[in-house]
Amino acid sequence: MASNTHARSSNRLVSGITQICLVVNDFEKRVGELSGRFGIGPFKCWNFNPPHILHTTFRGEKVLWTMKLGMAWVGNFQLEVIQPEKGPSLYKEYLAIHGEGAHHLLASTGSIGFDQALERMVSAGYPVGQEALINIPVKIGPLTLPPLPSWLANFLAPKIAYMETEAALKSVLELSKLPPRLFRFGIKRGKPDYWIPANRRDFDAVLPNHIINRINYIGIVTHDLDRLIHNYEKSMGVGPWKVSTLEPPRLSRVKLRGHETQFRVRIAAAQVGDMLLEIVQPLEGESLHKELLEARGEGIHYIGVVTDDDFSNAVKRFISLGSPVVMEGEIEEDYRFSYLNTQPFAAITMEIREKL
Repeated sequence: MASNTHARSSNRLVSGITQICLVVNDFEKRVGELSGRFGIGPFKCWNFNPPHILHTTFRGEKVLWTMKLGMAWVGNFQLEVIQPEKGPSLYKEYLAIHGEGAHHLLASTGSIGFDQALERMVSAGYPVGQEALINIPVKIGPLTLPPLPSWLANFLAPKIAYMETEAALKSVLELSKLPPRLFRFGIKRGKPDYWIPANRRDFDAVLPNHIINRINYIGIVTHDLDRLIHNYEKSMGVGPWKVSTLEPPRLSRVKLRGHETQFRVRIAAAQVGDMLLEIVQPLEGESLHKELLEARGEGIHYIGVVTDDDFSNAVKRFISLGSPVVMEGEIEEDYRFSYLNTQPFAAITMEIREKL
């Protein structure tokens, strides 16, 4: 297995990833599956229409776009689900091209403020695709503060901006004006329109049926790994990257839907704060990565999850929930892996690993 490491970039802009967002066609169904089947949640849910969302723009034009949105914690990482509704949006464009899946990542820029980060991205060739002010009621103790008047929201309401990075980074990056230290606290205080499940309203608690403790890596599949690494290093300062080729005999005992197979892929990994970002480029042979690339195009296609169970019992539990193993195998002296067919329920594939 050939391996090399790209040097750390001196131009760091993105210092962490705090959220992944799934864009879906049927919000209640998807959030219901995530919570009822996999125990993710509870979800705070909103119908984002004015005055809860203000000053919406799409590619520089003032235009109303609305959405359903839900948020839940998986450990210290946030999972967001969005169903677009009225108006044009990047969400709708993604659904039309790729179908349901992981649309964007919320980037943390550390000590670099929102305005400066946005300016740097625009200067690097990534304009704002869409933006808005988020203006939800806030609950403090027994009191509920209503949405702010429009003129005051201009100064105090959190702002979100989605950058046009999908072509270069194979994911849209979102910037948020809410300071990182207030991220979890601010969301906790936001009063939802409703909860899923309806009878679970402690945002910091886990559901009784939870099986996933955390998400520890995000997987992108691409045609051109070197170009994608270059784009992340040059414009976002993400790195260093450890790059290797996975192939037999070190890659062994591989099965795709129960049938033995062999393949070669290039794989790269970089730590971005607490999250590992992984890129895979299929080279030869039949693999799930190749199938995803052919069926859905380049983009985020899988997440790594950690459970309470040991590897074998975790696999069995997912199978019992209707998510059988799609692809499995071992990397000699490293880990064994199982990709699980969670896409029909969760709009993304999940993978579990065990160190050997």
